[in-house]
Amino acid sequence: MFTSHLLLALAWTGYCTMHSILADQGVKLFIRHRIGASFTYYRTFYNLFAFVLLALLIFWQLKIPTKRIWQPFYPLYILGGMMVVAGLTGMGIILKKYFITSNGFTDLFYEGGTPVLVTDGLHRFVRHPLYFGTFLFLWGLFLLIPIWSLLVVNMVITVYTLIGIHLEEKKLISIFGEQYLEYRKKVPMIWPGMRK
Repeated sequence: MFTSHLLLALAWTGYCTMHSILADQGVKLFIRHRIGASFTYYRTFYNLFAFVLLALLIFWQLKIPTKRIWQPFYPLYILGGMMVVAGLTGMGIILKKYFITSNGFTDLFYEGGTPVLVTDGLHRFVRHPLYFGTFLFLWGLFLLIPIWSLLVVNMVITVYTLIGIHLEEKKLISIFGEQYLEYRKKVPMIWPGMRK
């Protein structure tokens, strides 16, 4: 069981690393020079590749042998359920722009859109509401299903996301400059109500 969980951690770490490398501006610039005009569709191929790989990874994760860490009890079910619902709701609100607004949908599949700093909606409370919702969902799910494989995956995704947030913050500062720095002073990074 230890070996399968170690391999699971390595597989998720590899997936997260691949995700970051392929989203890196330097890598994108290199690929743009290599494929020319076809780069417009880079994001489409990137998203399809990431989705298929993610589906395979989750499928494998569900197949490996694992054990319960503890027997869940009623208060944890309630807390876990509330976290899952809140996380999914928050992620749904943020992701809906990709399916409702034409610009958001275009940005999901085509590279080269004009970036816009969003500070309304859930972004009034935290700068990265999608990540906050993801954390609520993942750790709420763990309270509902406290198994070793889910703990391993949640830890890898949490560490990866916290590192990624700091890299994304640098990117946002380079894109939006003073506008983002002012926004950053007023709104906490990931936990509502927590400021520096």
